[in-house]
Amino acid sequence: MRTLRKEATVDKKTSGYYREECNNIAGFYDMGIKLLCLPVGGEKKFRKRFVDSISPRKGERVLDVCCGTGTLSIMVAEKVGLQGMVVGVDLSPTMIEVAKQKGNHSNVEFVLATAELLPFKENTFNKILCSFGLHEMTKAGRRNALREMHIVLKKNGRLNINDGNLPKNPFVRFIYKTALTAVEEETAYNLIFKGNLWREIRESGFKITEHKTYFLDVLQMISARA
Repeated sequence: MRTLRKEATVDKKTSGYYREECNNIAGFYDMGIKLLCLPVGGEKKFRKRFVDSISPRKGERVLDVCCGTGTLSIMVAEKVGLQGMVVGVDLSPTMIEVAKQKGNHSNVEFVLATAELLPFKENTFNKILCSFGLHEMTKAGRRNALREMHIVLKKNGRLNINDGNLPKNPFVRFIYKTALTAVEEETAYNLIFKGNLWREIRESGFKITEHKTYFLDVLQMISARA
């Protein structure tokens, strides 16, 4: 493995996206996600949509960046089978601890690490996914994280991102902007309303191959190749 700088996991300001709240809410994070997913058909349906878009195959090595409490990592692990491996990384120690308590899965590993300095060798993973993690980062943090993902992803490997999107409908955009301002940090607003995620992905060395929006265009799934 490449050496992980000590300050990358200890200094909360190093990553540009660490929030103490992540530790504080870890215990009831899963319940909160269940409630938030009710308008889109429930958590299982919501997560399955993303897993299906990833198309994990038997024997593949998959990295889940900003894995939170590990629910998505475990779902993907069921697809890659015992011959494959899923590694979930997150910067919140409490989130990682909750993830590790979700049963004994021999093909899942949870690692405390920053997305800006991934502790893995080059060309390690067939696929990388990041679900609702990039909007928590500053622009510099996203750039660093995307470049790290490109390094550890195998040549022609797939990057799959699930995050917020700027809706075209003015009314939906107004409601979305109000909701983001109320419940999210400034980083989310800056990415969705001021940023250009496509450009950031391309500038990190990826080629975007597929893009889908859903739930009134406020959410998007992006697939790209290394």
